[in-house]
Amino acid sequence: MIKYYIKEMLEPTILLAPIASVVGMLSADIFYRINIITAVLVVIGILLGQISVNVLDDYVDFKKGIDKDTKQTKFSGGSVLLKKGLITLEGTLALGLITFAFALLIGVYIFVNHPIILPFLAIGVLSILFYAKYLVRVPFLAEPLMAINYFAVTVGSFAIVANSLNYAITAAIAGASIGILVTTLLVVNEVPDKKADKKHGRKSGVVLINNNKHIRYFYLFWVAIPYILVLLGVILRVMPPVVLSSFILLPFAIMVSNAIKSYKSNKTFERYMGFNVIHAFSFMLVIFFAILTAAL
Repeated sequence: MIKYYIKEMLEPTILLAPIASVVGMLSADIFYRINIITAVLVVIGILLGQISVNVLDDYVDFKKGIDKDTKQTKFSGGSVLLKKGLITLEGTLALGLITFAFALLIGVYIFVNHPIILPFLAIGVLSILFYAKYLVRVPFLAEPLMAINYFAVTVGSFAIVANSLNYAITAAIAGASIGILVTTLLVVNEVPDKKADKKHGRKSGVVLINNNKHIRYFYLFWVAIPYILVLLGVILRVMPPVVLSSFILLPFAIMVSNAIKSYKSNKTFERYMGFNVIHAFSFMLVIFFAILTAAL
């Protein structure tokens, strides 16, 4: 039984927030001497927060009955473990709350030593506790809130290890880019579930737009922003030029946008959901290694 709860924690998105956190701290390392123990503690806290929000999202969706109306894919459709009865609803809630409690404990400890974290900590706490149950019901909030959270993780991690926001422009551009790339994952993964989400009161951009042709443009809007940001960062000389290698990934985004427009079934669309994951993760890794190179 325990192995299934461990598996529930190890969702594919588990590394997204820690990557954003490390990018923020590497950006700080360019200008400041960072404390490794603090950095490790930050990553652990961020990781626990990511696990908590993932698990609580699965709990809320299953309890509301959303997962009963969705068709499973590798990237969407809710928790397979809950659907198969391999973990219990109560156990899932307990897991989400326990990981949240440990993440909050680390956050409070860091706040005592680095009060600058307060606004970033507040964003994280509110999102973890209220995203799945309440915030997704606010029209057009789901997608930008995702971007805001990952921006907060990146810039907040910078602020903690630097104990300052001076020279945070690199972290800000990287954090905004990573946050929006995660948003593109959300947009694409919402496409197969939009009918079920609408039925159960979710009001994300994908649900409210509804038309696949228009959702395609919604996706392209979000995709364009990271490219514009890294280009601007290079022009302003706050991002390493090597980050422009991310432009070779554009064909993946174009393929995904075309697939959204012509969406007919989960079976055919799942392949393009995978391409979108490749696009987003590869772009993040380009940012990561570009800033790592600058920090060395």
